Amino acid sequence: MILKKEKASHGILEDLDARNHNWNLIEQPFHFDEDLGEYVNVSKFWDGMKNGKIYTVEFNQFSVTPNPDGIKKDDNEGLVVIPSTASEANRDDYDKIGLFKSIDVNAYVDEDDIYHITAIKGDGRFKSDGTNGDVYVMSMVGYQKKYSDDEVWGISYSDTMHPEFEPLHEAVMIDGRIRPYLLHAKYIAGINPKDGKLASISGVPAEYAAMSHNDQITKFKSKGTQYSGKTTHDDYYVQLMVWLKYATTNSQSVLYGATSAYYLQYTNKVAENGVNRVIITNDQASNLLIGSTVSIGDYTGGSSSTDRQAAVNYNLANRVLVTEIEDVGGGNSAVYVASDTFDTTLNTTITTYPYNSGYCDSVLGRDGSPVNPLSGKEPFIINGIEIMIGGYEVIQNLIIQNNATDNRIDVYVNYDASTYATSITSAYTLAGQIASTNNVWQYISEIDMPQDHSSVILPIATDASSSTGFADGLYSNPPSTGGTRVWLSLGRLSLGAHTGLRRVNGSSALSTSYWHILGRLSATGRSKGV
Repeated sequence: MILKKEKASHGILEDLDARNHNWNLIEQPFHFDEDLGEYVNVSKFWDGMKNGKIYTVEFNQFSVTPNPDGIKKDDNEGLVVIPSTASEANRDDYDKIGLFKSIDVNAYVDEDDIYHITAIKGDGRFKSDGTNGDVYVMSMVGYQKKYSDDEVWGISYSDTMHPEFEPLHEAVMIDGRIRPYLLHAKYIAGINPKDGKLASISGVPAEYAAMSHNDQITKFKSKGTQYSGKTTHDDYYVQLMVWLKYATTNSQSVLYGATSAYYLQYTNKVAENGVNRVIITNDQASNLLIGSTVSIGDYTGGSSSTDRQAAVNYNLANRVLVTEIEDVGGGNSAVYVASDTFDTTLNTTITTYPYNSGYCDSVLGRDGSPVNPLSGKEPFIINGIEIMIGGYEVIQNLIIQNNATDNRIDVYVNYDASTYATSITSAYTLAGQIASTNNVWQYISEIDMPQDHSSVILPIATDASSSTGFADGLYSNPPSTGGTRVWLSLGRLSLGAHTGLRRVNGSSALSTSYWHILGRLSATGRSKGV
C-alpha cells in the first residue's frame, strides 16, 4: 500500500490523506499526542496484532437441515467462548486474537469522515458519562469472503486481504480509503446532558421521544452530517461476530436479550408519603433485577393502563434504576429506585422499560450479561457492544417499500448519511427483496446477502420455527398495501422467541415513534456500499 501525506489534525490512516506536508507523525509509534488531544498512528497498534489467519464458519442450507448450528473451520476450529457475567469471567479464546479484540474508547468522526480516538478505557482520560464525548467500541479492520452452494453457506474472516477476500464495507470510506480501525457505538442512543444531543454514553435512558426513522435523520444530523443512526454495517458486524464465535444462526440460544421475561407491571400494596419505593409481593419482587430500568406511575383520578407510552405509568418517576429490593415482612418486599421522593397510593404501579445504557458495564468479559445471558430478562454485550435492551433499533439507512405493482417487498439502501430522506429518492439503491408474511409473525428460514451490498441481510423465506433456521421472526405486509415502512431490528421486552439478531418488523410507517422504537449512533453512516 502506498503511503500518502497526512493531515496533521486527523492522525494516521492506512491510506494517508495528502493535504499537509507534516511527515513527522508517520515515523512515530502509536501514542497520545497532547497537542492534538488524540491518539495518533492507531493503525500501528492494530498492525502489531495481525496474524494472517482465516476464521471460517459454515452452515447447512435450510433445505439440507433446519438445524441452526454450524461448524467452525480453518483457524476458527476449536476456539471456545462462554459468555461471562458480573461475577464470573468465563473462557474467551477470541479475546486473545487481534481480529476479535475490542476496546472501549472515546471517539468522534470529523466532517471529513475521519475517526479520532481521544481516550482509551484505562488511560485516565476515558469517560463513559458523556463528559468526554461518545463511547465507541474500537476493533480491527477485517476482510471477509462469503461462499454458498446448494448444500452450505459460510463466511471466512481474516485480518489480511487474502485472494477473493474484501474489506468489510464499513471500513471503506466513500472515496475509497481504508480506515485504520472500526468504530461501533457501545450503547443505545440516549440524551447527553452535556449538550442535549443523542449520544452513545453510559447511564442514561434509551431515548424514544420522536425517534421514528424520519425524526432520527434530523436528530443525528444535529451532531453533524457525518453522523447517522444505526446502519446495516453496524447490524452486520454484530451478527458476524455471533456467527463466527458461536457457530449458530439462533442467537437466542447463546445470548438471549431482554425480550421475553421482563415485560412486567405490578401494583403497589401499601400507600406511603415521601418515599422512593413501592411495596409489592415477594414473588413479584423476585422477578425484578437490581440495576434494571422501571418507571413509577399513579392513575388516581384517571384510568389505569399497561401501555408504557401512557403518562400514568411514569408520572412519579420516569425510567429510573432499581437500586435495592428489601423483604419487609408479611410476604412483601420494598423495591427502591434512584429518584426523588414521591407519594404512593394503592393505584401506584411499577413498570419495566427498556434498560438504561450501561447495564452491562459490570460484565467481566466482552460477551455476556450481568446475571444470566439466557434469562430473557437482560441485555447482553457482544464484543463489548451492549444490545437487545428491550426495544427495537431502527436501521436508518434502509427503507422498505411494499411494491404493489410487482407484488413484492423491496428494500432500498443508502450509504451516505448526508442524503438520508423520508422517502425513497435517487440516493437510494434497490438492494433486494424480503418475504411477505401477510401481517403475521413467521420464522426466518433463509436469508440473502446480496453480493453488491455485503452488509445487508434480507430474510427471504419463512419456513422455520423458534428453534430452527434463524429462529427469529419476520413481520411484513402484503405488497398490495403499498407505501414505505421502517426496518425495525431486534425487538421489544415482550416478544419472546420471535426476537433475536435477525428479527425484523417491517410493518410500521417511517414516521412511527413509540416507547419501544429506539436508535443507535453510528460512525458508519458514510461508508462504502456497492
